[in-house]
Amino acid sequence: MKGVLSRVIPIVLGVFLMSSNVLAQEEFTHQATGIKFTLPAGWSYEQSGDHFEASSPDESVVLLFFAGKHSETEAAMQEAANILDLIMSDAAVTKEATHEKVNNLDQVYLEGTGNVEGETIDWDLTMVYGGSSSLAVVALGDIDGMQDTINHIYGSIHK
Repeated sequence: MKGVLSRVIPIVLGVFLMSSNVLAQEEFTHQATGIKFTLPAGWSYEQSGDHFEASSPDESVVLLFFAGKHSETEAAMQEAANILDLIMSDAAVTKEATHEKVNNLDQVYLEGTGNVEGETIDWDLTMVYGGSSSLAVVALGDIDGMQDTINHIYGSIHK
């Protein structure tokens, strides 16, 4: 899995043109949406404009945060699906969308699998509504092994 992510990260960097890399132990505000979130200690991050990428210390999971152009659920989910198509092939949904309210923000979550250089990886997608625009968060990698940590990050998302 780590080998696949080491190949995915350069693709993601090329798509998002990330620029800085420091240890993350604090709350961040996604500038384009005004939505805040907290990363665990030891995670690294890179950001450029409205794109933000965070990596677990062992690089088994990468989270991509980016502003959606649409506030309607269906249009925003399609936009995020287009981003997944840039990163992987054969993206397939394995868990249909669920809707919930977290910290007074609407979140729509779904998960699936896709192929990167012939190897299957897991992904999940969370769309957050309630900021100045929607926030899409895509997790790639060892989703099951890092599920508690990923859920903690999603649970920290607020205005």
